[in-house]
Amino acid sequence: MRNKLFLLMFAMLFLSTGLVSAWNYDSSYTYGQATAYTNVVGNYPECDGQKYGSYCVGNYYVDVSYTGDKFYMGYSYTSWSPVSNENGYTGIPSASPGRKTLPLKTGHPQGYIICGWDFKEASNGDWAWTSMCGGYLTDVFAELTVVKCYQDSDCESNQYCKKTGSTTDQDWSCVQKVCTDGEERCFGSNFQRCESNAWVDKGVVLNKCDVECKAETDCPADEISDQFCSGNNIMETSTDNSCSSYQCSSVTQDTVIQSCSYQCQDVVGSDAICIDKICDAGEKMCSEDGNILLCADNKWTASGECPYGCEEGTCKSFYTTKSFIWIVVGSLSALIILVIIMIVLVKKRKK
Repeated sequence: MRNKLFLLMFAMLFLSTGLVSAWNYDSSYTYGQATAYTNVVGNYPECDGQKYGSYCVGNYYVDVSYTGDKFYMGYSYTSWSPVSNENGYTGIPSASPGRKTLPLKTGHPQGYIICGWDFKEASNGDWAWTSMCGGYLTDVFAELTVVKCYQDSDCESNQYCKKTGSTTDQDWSCVQKVCTDGEERCFGSNFQRCESNAWVDKGVVLNKCDVECKAETDCPADEISDQFCSGNNIMETSTDNSCSSYQCSSVTQDTVIQSCSYQCQDVVGSDAICIDKICDAGEKMCSEDGNILLCADNKWTASGECPYGCEEGTCKSFYTTKSFIWIVVGSLSALIILVIIMIVLVKKRKK
């Protein structure tokens, strides 16, 4: 009796582990002088490129072969649905043996099964047939993933490995390297930062891309200097700071506050002041105490003492004083009295 059913059940139990590599299942059936025999050989998928654990930068492949008259192979079977009879299998495509690249589904290699079939007819007219299937009853090998890259070294020098997708459906591929994350650059006055291999414009950012200011308040405050003398004018310097084209600019201007009629004078620690004219240099006058005052540097200074008084900036002579006049008057009076006395005496003698 054919042992096909037993072998299929054995194959299902053996393949359910998913941990084997190469495997080989066979089946034979003899009827009279006719014996049919078939076997199928396959393996757990292998990566034909760079392998990182269960990730394959390349493709997963299997090597399949058989013995018999017909060979069949199909993908993503989740049950032993192919049916065999004396003419072969139905429900699975015919195929040829050899190395097969497994097709992908959501980034994972598809599961596969293979079936062999054999028919033999003896010279006496006896005939027999047998069949055998083996493989993996799974939609995909979910534990295996095909990616375009796993790390940057899998890409060209001007590319990097971009990893996207979920934990069960990776979509990793080499993409053109635009920039390095965290890299910064200026586009005019706009500041840009590299994020996820793309330049992200951050707009105008203070202290980036030569941006000194965005508003007047970003620039130094306006300034007005202490007042100072310039010639006979009281001046002050005003500095107007403003923001223009993201740069702080200063305009400095001197302004006349007051024009002095005589002289401007700087005062240490304070503003300048106007000095009024007091006197002309070299001019003299008398002080209240009767001494001479001399004008120098627009101020009166003591120049000399006058013992007999001062008049119109000049010391008086003793001979112009009242004392001298009284002396003279007194002397004249005495002389007149003397003359009168002498006249009287002379008159008396004549009598």
